Amino acid sequence: MYAFLNVPKLGVDWHPFSIASDPKNPTLDFYIQVYDGKSWTSGLWWIIKELSEGEELIVHVMGPYGSSVGDLREFTDAIMIGK
Repeated sequence: MYAFLNVPKLGVDWHPFSIASDPKNPTLDFYIQVYDGKSWTSGLWWIIKELSEGEELIVHVMGPYGSSVGDLREFTDAIMIGK
């Protein structure tokens, strides 16, 4: 599953990220790799790093999209491919 994230402090662009948390979890967790240079993820890293204690960052989430893997214990075989 994936969702699009938008951080108004970074602009109007939406970026897709895979959801790393369990579908039953009440919160959404994302693993985001930070790229060097002027990438969106680098900008996000610096914004988060410079937040003051107690300061909140507004993040808009659109999704989720796709389907979850499901409970793999229900199957005898599974094939997962990643890049």
